[in-house]
Amino acid sequence: MENLFEINFAIIALFMMIGYARLKYLNIVIESLFKILFTVWVALIVQFSSLNQIEQNAWIIVSVFAAAYLEVLIKVNDYFHDMSDFQHKKIKFLNKKFIVNLSIPLSLITLSAINIFISYLIKDLLLRINN
Repeated sequence: MENLFEINFAIIALFMMIGYARLKYLNIVIESLFKILFTVWVALIVQFSSLNQIEQNAWIIVSVFAAAYLEVLIKVNDYFHDMSDFQHKKIKFLNKKFIVNLSIPLSLITLSAINIFISYLIKDLLLRINN
């Protein structure tokens, strides 16, 4: 469990470095590198390691989650930066500048909301399957 927290913190830290740098080519290189690293090479290394089957499956699942989370965070952050002019009619401070300045926390909140929504759907699906 401790390794899982370390991996999550590392992914968030990497995302924050990428997000604050705002270099488009860096986003593409890092996203591609980590997608290949976590979905291909970690899976191969784990499969040929001396870990038992449960540990192998856990590492493969964690690596896929890490790659997917980093990819989603980068894409959501890019979306916030690429928004056209935006101004909320009632909330005056909610505009494009506000969203761009807070794009990293908003990206993390968006990912959290997506996870909450998906976990609700999965829980509901599991309850229906078990009944």
